[in-house]
Amino acid sequence: MKIISQDGAAATLIFVPDEVKPFKGYHLPELLLAIGKRIEAAKIPSLEDARSSAARFENGVFVDGARRINLGALTLHNDAIIATTTDTDESDFVVDSLFAWLKNDFGFRDPSTPAVRVYQSDLVIQFDNDPDHTFGLIAPFINFIQQEMTPPNMPSKKAVQFAHIAFGADPIGVGATPEFTISRRVNLPWRLGLYFSKAHMRTSAHIKALEMLDGLLGEARS
Repeated sequence: MKIISQDGAAATLIFVPDEVKPFKGYHLPELLLAIGKRIEAAKIPSLEDARSSAARFENGVFVDGARRINLGALTLHNDAIIATTTDTDESDFVVDSLFAWLKNDFGFRDPSTPAVRVYQSDLVIQFDNDPDHTFGLIAPFINFIQQEMTPPNMPSKKAVQFAHIAFGADPIGVGATPEFTISRRVNLPWRLGLYFSKAHMRTSAHIKALEMLDGLLGEARS
């Protein structure tokens, strides 16, 4: 399997707001300006946006010692911090470093209730083993739906191939609903064999899962 692009990776730290905010509060305009300067953000949220929805800083750079991380976005909710980079390890680093800075400079506190951390990883990949070969066992089904989905009097029929697959958790119940999806890369010919995959997991685990699937596709073909 070949990784074409690491499109995005987000790490989210979720906490109880009342346990984290400073005892004496904070001056929101000052906080927004300080964070914007700390991450060298090209776009700083307005005071109205920060109060009504979320404070989203865009196109920043997080520098900590010799480490430099490009930030697609940093979003602050009342109960969460979200850092978007291209690898969840880097997103984690930004979240942890920024939270430490907020405690030191603005009096934020460690929550007494354990914080929850969730992830999302977006990758563009190319399999070594074409998923279409694995669907040979259901060729009669594929041929049938191709026939039935083709409008009458069409001079030719487009081949029906694997397009999208998703795995997820039952949305009914307590907790997050993670998802793992693979779909053809949009606006590109399918013959290129490029796929977009989104998974609610660390980037390293996402890559490992796709490599595992690629290996299973090869075994199924042999």
